[in-house]
Amino acid sequence: MISEVFGLLFYIILGFLFGAFFVYVGVSNIRERKACTEERQAKFLRIETVPSYNNHTRTKAVFEVKIRGKVCEEHAEEALSRKQAKQFVEGEVYTIYVNPKNPHYFRCLKRVVYFLDIFCIFMGGFIVLSILLWGGKTMLEVISKYI
Repeated sequence: MISEVFGLLFYIILGFLFGAFFVYVGVSNIRERKACTEERQAKFLRIETVPSYNNHTRTKAVFEVKIRGKVCEEHAEEALSRKQAKQFVEGEVYTIYVNPKNPHYFRCLKRVVYFLDIFCIFMGGFIVLSILLWGGKTMLEVISKYI
């Protein structure tokens, strides 16, 4: 009985952590983007392809930004699609959204919530709820077998 209960408890905890991770990723992505509240004007310089994970690349906009009194060249945080990249014209001035606590972190797109964030939150919630319901039901069945 004890090995069955502990085995089941292990899968419940593992599933719960897996679902909670999805929720955390979705919420933290939205929170990071929402922190960029300060509007600034910045000059668009170019589009760069920067390395990402597993030999993938991401397309990011490079802006000339004034940070703490110094003019710097910085990448915007979000990756751009080809369509989004085409809307920027070299040398033009655009409004960017800067995180006041960390001025090196900024966005060039107004949109804060993306489909993937919502998907992560709902998927994580579904996994957590499913694991808790299944685990609770199964745990009761296992315990009732021995009582």
